[in-house]
This record gives sequence, C-alpha cells and structure tokens, in this order.
Amino acid sequence: MSMNKFNPARSMLAVMLLAGLGMASMSPHAAPRFQPHEQMLMTDSLLPGGRVSISQFRDSGSVEDAMRRLEEDWVSPDLPPMRSQRDGWQVMTHMDGDVIETVEMKRSGPGIEGRRIRWKPDQKAEAALAEDERWFKGLLPATARPMPAISHVDGGHRTSTFVASTDDSVVRLDNWIGRKLQKQGYQLISDSREGGGKDAQATIYGRQGEEVVLAVSKQGNRQFAVMHWRR
Repeated sequence: MSMNKFNPARSMLAVMLLAGLGMASMSPHAAPRFQPHEQMLMTDSLLPGGRVSISQFRDSGSVEDAMRRLEEDWVSPDLPPMRSQRDGWQVMTHMDGDVIETVEMKRSGPGIEGRRIRWKPDQKAEAALAEDERWFKGLLPATARPMPAISHVDGGHRTSTFVASTDDSVVRLDNWIGRKLQKQGYQLISDSREGGGKDAQATIYGRQGEEVVLAVSKQGNRQFAVMHWRR
C-alpha cells in the first residue's frame, strides 16, 4: 500500500483557505436585516439644540415582521431599542452613538410605508439659526413679520429658507429686500417679474458663490416673501 507524500506547500494553502473561511463566517459587521429603499426628504437640518435628517421608505411584508427585523439589527445589552405606538404608527427608537434614531411604520396597501428620523445634539445649531434669522430680519421693513428659519444641507451646500409676511400696502417686499441685498454686494442675476405674470414673482441674486432666490406673492393686502439662501 502506497502513502501520499507530505506536501508542505499544499498543507499551508489549506490552512490559509480554512482560516479565510472562518474569518468570513465570523465577520463582526453582519449585514442589516432591515434595508428598505429610502428617499431622503431632509438632510442635516438645523433645529434648536440639534440637527435632524428625515427619509421615507416603502417595504413589502408586514409591519410586525419589519419591526422584528429592525429590533434584531438594533439589539443591545446596554441600551435596547424602545418600541411604542403613536397615531397609528409603530415606532422604534434607539441610540446610535450620540444620534437618536427613530423609525416609524404603518400598513399601506400590500406593504408598509415608513420614515426614519435621525436627531443629533448640536449646541451650535441654535446659535446658527439665530444668526440666520437676524440676517433675514435685517433685510425686512419694520412692518414685516418673519417666521422661524429652516436650514439644511442641499448638495453639499447649506441652504436656509425664510418666510415673512406684511400687511403694508405701501412697501413692496421684493423691491425692499432686493435693495438691501444689493447693498450687501449681491448682484441681480435673473428677474421673472419682467414677464408680468400674476403668480409669485421670483428674483435671483448672487455673490461670490452664494445664491439668493426670492419669491414674493400677494393675497389681498397681504404680501408673502419666501427666500432661499444657498451658500
């Protein structure tokens, strides 16, 4: 009876293959069980005290199955996810580092619909919003009433949205704000008011990579201004 000769090279290759298979099967980063296709609605938006991102999604199957898969993804011996109900939505919340993440789901047709909300504390957020609001208020006549600013990231740029209204029939908001912007060095790029339409009149101003889009509409004696500041 013949015996196969010992082959050190072949044995070493076998050991390496087995080790690789073992490492692959013991990967510490297992794929999440719940991975719906999501559409981002709001990215890194500033709120007093923090930043929030919101996405929406749809998924097949039942709400209970999706919640179970999500609960398995978020399992933690230190701080397990919390489950609750609100206005017909099933809600799951957990801590992801310093981010509070919440997923809400409900039945919709043959599947489910849901939204994911991630909130991160940021002590500078409130100050940044206050600075934006002071800047916008400085563009308005004394009779105008500004609403709280909204700020978010859009295509890598921070965009702040402002809304104000006034019942002053003497001051035209578009002309007033436009003159204030031009005093700050903004140049008029485009003006849809030349068309003479009855809908909201939009003007675009630019300055060193910044862009301001201003739309003003009128309802009775009240004027509304909506402005997007991208920088």
